[in-house]
Amino acid sequence: MRFISLVPSNFYVKISAKVRKKAYECNSWEDLGKCCEDTKAKDRAVYEICGFREMIEGKEYRLHAFKSTSTTSDVEIKLETEKNDLIKLANSSFPEDF
Repeated sequence: MRFISLVPSNFYVKISAKVRKKAYECNSWEDLGKCCEDTKAKDRAVYEICGFREMIEGKEYRLHAFKSTSTTSDVEIKLETEKNDLIKLANSSFPEDF
């Protein structure tokens, strides 16, 4: 039986985290291009994939890691927001110079 499924984070000794790590270590991403090229949206995400074959309990599986530019920018925005929040908190908690 063939199927495509998202691997749960706790499946088979955290295989999804291992696949992501392996994908970034080998750095052989294949460009899948932009999403929805027929739309007029300006900031369409670009996707890449890195795949592996792994034996899990005696059966071979094809596992793929995907990455996109939208998640990268989302993380950068979240980190900047959290940094600014921490600076505001520090300034309000410690208004005087030491």
